[in-house]
Amino acid sequence: MLNSMVLSAGGVAEIMTHLWVLEDDEDAIILYQKMFQSGFEAEYFKSLNDLRSAITVNGRRPELLIADLHLPDGEFTTLLGGDSAALDMPFAVVSASDDYKILQDCFKKGARDFFVKPVNRNEILFKINRILNEKSQPASALSKPQFKDLTLDTFTQTVSRENSKKVIQLTQTEYKILALFFRNPDRRLNREEIIGEVWKSEALSPKAFDFHLSKLREKLRDLTVKINYQTNEGYCLLQE
Repeated sequence: MLNSMVLSAGGVAEIMTHLWVLEDDEDAIILYQKMFQSGFEAEYFKSLNDLRSAITVNGRRPELLIADLHLPDGEFTTLLGGDSAALDMPFAVVSASDDYKILQDCFKKGARDFFVKPVNRNEILFKINRILNEKSQPASALSKPQFKDLTLDTFTQTVSRENSKKVIQLTQTEYKILALFFRNPDRRLNREEIIGEVWKSEALSPKAFDFHLSKLREKLRDLTVKINYQTNEGYCLLQE
């Protein structure tokens, strides 16, 4: 998944981000074409079959796939199987609905983000760049932040508790949320602070935030740790 390089009108080499867009609506395609006319090289597919063909015959993969959930020949999620490994590329999904169950299913199957139609140009460009920046970051050194008897492994993105054999695997987003609590052990964090630090934006929908926090809470329960919330004060990490 490499960037391509083209020469601009002035003869200066410009790095182009390679995107695939799965979308059957002509108006949406026109919007994307305007949105991605600078700094992006986008290929468009109007059906699942078109995308399948490209995956089969094209050895190259995009740096990011932006996929509408509902296509004339089926649902995008049918390509995923159990997880995003079946697709072999990072992806974000687009839908006219922000239904919690749809969000849950998409994130569970590996979606990097979720855009609600009609898409906002600034929001989608910001989030695309955030996804690409996260993907390009090198693995950090084997640092292991501590919170009381909890250990957060930066390299493996796992959390464990002293004298417990359980090691909990975290998603990248869950890891970032938990790392934020580790860095702020003595105070509560409000929703806006968490979104600003983890997503670097205030554009995240409340349902998406609640989904990620809910999944992290479920995992921490196995270590008898909980994310406590108090009205008007915010969230903090507590050990039971």
